[in-house]
Amino acid sequence: MIRILSYKELKETEKEAVFQQTGQLSPHILKEIRFHQDVIPESALFAFASEKKTGLLAANAPKKAELLGLGVLMRNPADTYVSLEFDVDVRDSRGVDAAVGLMNHLMDCFDSLHEEEPEKYGTLRMWCKKSDTALLEFLNDCGFSEKNEMLKMRKAFEPEKTASEPFEMLDLLRESEMEEYLNANAEGFGIPDSPNEMRFRIFHCQARVFGVKSKDRMIACVTVWPEKDGWSATENVFCRTDFRRQGITSGLLLAVHQMLRKEGAVGACLNVYADDEPAIRMYEKIGYRETGRLVELHYQ
Repeated sequence: MIRILSYKELKETEKEAVFQQTGQLSPHILKEIRFHQDVIPESALFAFASEKKTGLLAANAPKKAELLGLGVLMRNPADTYVSLEFDVDVRDSRGVDAAVGLMNHLMDCFDSLHEEEPEKYGTLRMWCKKSDTALLEFLNDCGFSEKNEMLKMRKAFEPEKTASEPFEMLDLLRESEMEEYLNANAEGFGIPDSPNEMRFRIFHCQARVFGVKSKDRMIACVTVWPEKDGWSATENVFCRTDFRRQGITSGLLLAVHQMLRKEGAVGACLNVYADDEPAIRMYEKIGYRETGRLVELHYQ
């Protein structure tokens, strides 16, 4: 039987068994459920194949409750949408049953939020690999529609080259520095980033932020954290509007690449909106190449 339980309902011994079972499912979502302050608590859900009708795990046989999927809703700092994080393998019947159970609970949670504050919780947003046709079909059947696409890009590091621009590491553990970063980020992207997201990346994803300043004003930044197999994410790349087209962002990235290569990374990866042609041209110019696509889906 398929059972849906919230994180709050799990006993501490059950949580440890769940953490050990993540396996091929997203360890990042599990980490968000445990530590991210933007999580909507009642929406942190797990789907299990359980042989027991009462309780979840046998004390001497934790594998009797097999973790099939997990999902969670995240608040958006601009109060314009709710993010859905969801990971279930829908290629077999048990996975489909788990996905249906999880999605029904998650959408019920979102509908309740929307009913209470429709302006604040107007849209449910999720990202999915374009190549994952089974999951895309499932989400379309649930009422999601495709809105945007992102390119997944990678750059394998070559032998050392001299960086063209200096950079400095920004200490975002200080609240004063955090506020300056968030203001620059909001100007660069047009929407604010979440301070909770930034703290989550730093404290739980080993993220570091590198940037360029002009007259003590933060003008460009990139956030870096380790990924699988020796790759490093180079995300949240932005530059203030009045400093663009001066080679600052590309210079910053090249300097960060040089540092990462010296630390042993095999390459860098990032995501960028498919319609952001200036950014794509810049990334391609410094060696990034498209490796796949993500689809943004909305449920309203």
